[in-house]
Amino acid sequence: MHHDPKLYPDPEKFDPNRFLTEDGQVKKQESFMPFGAGRRVCMGESLAKLELSVPFLCWDAPSVFLFCT
Repeated sequence: MHHDPKLYPDPEKFDPNRFLTEDGQVKKQESFMPFGAGRRVCMGESLAKLELSVPFLCWDAPSVFLFCT
């Protein structure tokens, strides 16, 4: 799906602008599924999201999380 030229012109080219509207807002696209869905969903999705949240938690509230300082 992510390499379908009907959905994404020139799919092999890195172009982050294809996900933005004219005013710079993120487009809602049902054709973008980075972790898959259903029976074939990525097993590491929850781990990836957890790993992304840890630096933000440590940055926002370092005094609450002593292990981050």
